[in-house]
Amino acid sequence: MPFALFCDIVFRFKSIRTGVRQDMSLSENIDTTAFKRHETDTGSSEVTVAQWTNTIKKLTIHLRKSPKDFSARRGLTIAISRRRKALDYLKKTNHALYAQLIESLNIRR
Repeated sequence: MPFALFCDIVFRFKSIRTGVRQDMSLSENIDTTAFKRHETDTGSSEVTVAQWTNTIKKLTIHLRKSPKDFSARRGLTIAISRRRKALDYLKKTNHALYAQLIESLNIRR
């Protein structure tokens, strides 16, 4: 059996066992520069929501690998609530930008 085939079989077994989908990887981080208003923008609502979305994706992947990590689960709920608060603020202040952000980040709300 070739080594590449062996590695593929082991990876598939581990992904079935841990429940991690192959299409979800850490390399798929959202590029927050697309949401910046200017070059040094780090605190606008759009950038904040994109950063929290990256954090939520990373924690979700981690929790699929280790479901008993309760401190990470708490961190995930905190990140979700902070993103929700930023989205609620954006919805109140600029609904058009809110809808565009939801569409581009593929967030179900």
